Amino acid sequence: MTELPDTLEAPRFVMPFSGQPLPMFDMPRGQRRLQRLLDACDNSQRLVILTHNDPDPDALASAWALQTVLSARLHITPGIVYGGMIGRAENRALVANLEMHLTQVDKINWDDVDAIALIDTQVGASNHVRPANLPVVAVFDHHPLRRGKRQARYRDVRPCYGATSTILTEYLVAAEIRPHSQLATALFYGIKTDTRGLARDACDCDAWAYMVLLPLIDPKLLAKIEQARVPRSYFKAFNDTLARTVLYDRVALASLGPMERPDMAAEMADILARLEGTDWVICWGRYQNQVVMAVRTQLAEANAARMVRQVVGEMGGTGGHAHMAGGRIPYGNDPERVEEELRKRFLRELNVATATAQPLIT
Repeated sequence: MTELPDTLEAPRFVMPFSGQPLPMFDMPRGQRRLQRLLDACDNSQRLVILTHNDPDPDALASAWALQTVLSARLHITPGIVYGGMIGRAENRALVANLEMHLTQVDKINWDDVDAIALIDTQVGASNHVRPANLPVVAVFDHHPLRRGKRQARYRDVRPCYGATSTILTEYLVAAEIRPHSQLATALFYGIKTDTRGLARDACDCDAWAYMVLLPLIDPKLLAKIEQARVPRSYFKAFNDTLARTVLYDRVALASLGPMERPDMAAEMADILARLEGTDWVICWGRYQNQVVMAVRTQLAEANAARMVRQVVGEMGGTGGHAHMAGGRIPYGNDPERVEEELRKRFLRELNVATATAQPLIT
């Protein structure tokens, strides 16, 4: 067996049959980016890396990779902090099996922190809990660029990428760091989940990172994550979702009611997205005085993030990509009113307001 090199190299790939190469990694450009990042963080000895709330595998893996780069090059080890919860079974298995060290935001003393790096989110986004008085030294994200906000010292936002994990894999390459198998597995899984195995909102650079990481992952650990055991309550939520799903032509809409965790809407939307004859899936539920929604679409020409933003408007915050998006709306003392307004707006926006409502399960 050929031994792997001590550094994570950028190999030359040629796609089978077509003969077309994947894009080469531009090492000089990558090293310039790396140096700008190091310059931005160099004077921050009490830095923390903050993900978006309820972090997914892409956010967790990217934060770990950034921590690895800063530890190797600046000899600091910033903690990884998250708000909300890690609820999805696969995400909990990721943290447990890969032995990730994380801190919930409620356990942080912000007086001991002098700067923040944001991962998979941006300044001005509503999905993280950054104290306003702390400077942001770096931002890494693959969501659409937010303008008009006070920005970080260093920012690397690439909306054309399918995963932030791809961006951070490039920094590992630029820093000539070969990740251990746990980190490689986390990054690989982060890309895989955010792009649905390179089939959703992925670019050639995501495929490049996928292939760079593949020889380094631990397949047994990956299997444990992907096949994580789920509690009994999961099947009750699944059953309730099916019973609550209503079809309006090629739109499936499910109101889940109270949820045990905020990412349940997204998990159910991912399942319903496989429903034959459906172009759009909309799921929402109630969690901590908010309506939490998830939207999925299979349409190549669609823009789920823009559609959700138009529907939600002034009611709350949104985010996402072309084929997956979400949002949160405070509902005060009247969740039924907010949900009914959402239903009307979604059906009107998708031109099915006059369609006959049909239950999924009859």
